[in-house]
Amino acid sequence: ALMASVGAATLAMMDAGVPMARHAAGVTVVTISTEGAGAPSDASEGEVAAIIVDPSALEERHAGMILMLAGTRSGITGVNADLREPIPLSTIREGLVRAGDLLPEALSELEGVLEGRRLDSPHVPVSATFTIGVDQKSRVIGARGANVMKLEQVSGARISIDNDGKVFVTGKNNEAVETAKAMVLAAAGMGASGTGMEATSAGLGVDG
Repeated sequence: ALMASVGAATLAMMDAGVPMARHAAGVTVVTISTEGAGAPSDASEGEVAAIIVDPSALEERHAGMILMLAGTRSGITGVNADLREPIPLSTIREGLVRAGDLLPEALSELEGVLEGRRLDSPHVPVSATFTIGVDQKSRVIGARGANVMKLEQVSGARISIDNDGKVFVTGKNNEAVETAKAMVLAAAGMGASGTGMEATSAGLGVDG
């Protein structure tokens, strides 16, 4: 179905250890009118003959409306409606209700596969955030960025420095981040004494 990608993306990111608070799932609802394929022969011309949840590809192709809803246990996060013909507001409202009713079931399926994000995933990036003096920034970066590029090449981590001296280091593992952090501090002439230094394995850096 069209909205299966929402749940698939959620599972993929949680499996990779991305810090997501909860699962998100998607539900598709379509309407079939009397002019569409498969409509009942006794329906009046132009009338909405059926509202279908989790439609097949054929039903989506002949739909008068494709309504897509995404959400979590906390509520709806996104709605999109593709109207291919005039659709009564009451029908749209009913489609939203049906999609909302199915959402908890879709979320339960996802939670049954993976309860939450993997904290031990080898794919989770590690990062550190700390601060150096503004006057030390140019020493770390070097002429045309030559020094910081060398630090990145040796450590295997990515280094970004804001104008206020805040440094963001991100790498594939803790060793790369620690190496880059030590090299930045050494280049800044600070030894191991960064300000507000904190490293995490959740892909987030918090300035203390």
